[in-house]
Amino acid sequence: MTRTIDTIINELQQKKEEARANDPKAKIQTLRMKGLQLTQYIKEFEQLAEQAGLTLASPATTQAFIKGLTPSIKRDLALTQISGYRMARAAAIKANQVDRLLTALIIKTQPHKQSLEERTADMPPVKEQKVSTTDAPTSQ
Repeated sequence: MTRTIDTIINELQQKKEEARANDPKAKIQTLRMKGLQLTQYIKEFEQLAEQAGLTLASPATTQAFIKGLTPSIKRDLALTQISGYRMARAAAIKANQVDRLLTALIIKTQPHKQSLEERTADMPPVKEQKVSTTDAPTSQ
């Protein structure tokens, strides 16, 4: 079977994509924190950084870590003087704790939505009154 240039190019592109997908440096650039799972994000980030040969003292490591955080944590970190990965990690943990606390308070202070049956369960039953149209006074 003869391979065409297009087939060879496609195979090379596929190999390049596979290599990139397995490259820790590429993975660390696309790693993102999901929800409030900061501890899992930190664990995965540090594993990839080690595999990629990145040092925790490197500014590139710190930037990649911050890039993957949630927008609310990034905002909190923008207000803090960060010098290095360890400081960024500590500030992110603190910001995440504050976010979780605020979320819990908001949920706790929101009024509980009750159904009509729940709201009226303690009330006595209402007697229906019939309105008679024959007993109504007539004007003269």
